Amino acid sequence: MGMPKSGTTWMLEILWTMLHNPDLNNPQGVDELIYIRAPHIEFDMFSDNKSYSKIFGKNVRSVEVFSQMCPGKKMEDGVFLQLSEALPAPRVIKTHLPFSLLPPDLLHTAKVVYMARNPKDVVVSLFHHFCNLQLHDYTGTFDTFIKHFMNDDLLYSPYWPHIKMAWKNKDHPNMHFLFYEDLKTDVMKELRTLNNSWAPTSPSNNLIMWSNTHLSRQ
Repeated sequence: MGMPKSGTTWMLEILWTMLHNPDLNNPQGVDELIYIRAPHIEFDMFSDNKSYSKIFGKNVRSVEVFSQMCPGKKMEDGVFLQLSEALPAPRVIKTHLPFSLLPPDLLHTAKVVYMARNPKDVVVSLFHHFCNLQLHDYTGTFDTFIKHFMNDDLLYSPYWPHIKMAWKNKDHPNMHFLFYEDLKTDVMKELRTLNNSWAPTSPSNNLIMWSNTHLSRQ
């Protein structure tokens, strides 16, 4: 959970690997894209159902997985919501929504990892994301984009209330609030913190080696 471009996908890979692939021998970690293993639960809202189904359907493997995980279901009824419902426990689910738009009992029914990042870095990364992703198709200048960011005109804005709502809950036992910069500085420290709090066993040697060689490069 967190604002876009704050390291949420990076954290998804960490959490999914800790929970479902600690010894790095689960073929899903290679064969399935992260949006299948850890769906972005509100992503269906970005397009009308028929057109998004058409976009999603270009990936043959994704269509096969959806049919296997959601037998008898229609992609037009929401791809990511239905994938989220079909995932086996423990599920890893992504959202950029603020706490105010999520169920009020969320922290009593789920564990939340919130990623926060320096807004200067967020806006630079978000600018390139909006320019490069056809879904957004932004064609304006960087200066104009910064003004949109500061004026809370962008998707998932406003930035500071989003952060403050999460910070307010940082001491809840089912909440782990961390900064992108801390994760970048010492990924193994955060990995052990998450593991000690929520995972049943210590990270395997394979996972530690993988984290040191891959995660620290993000």
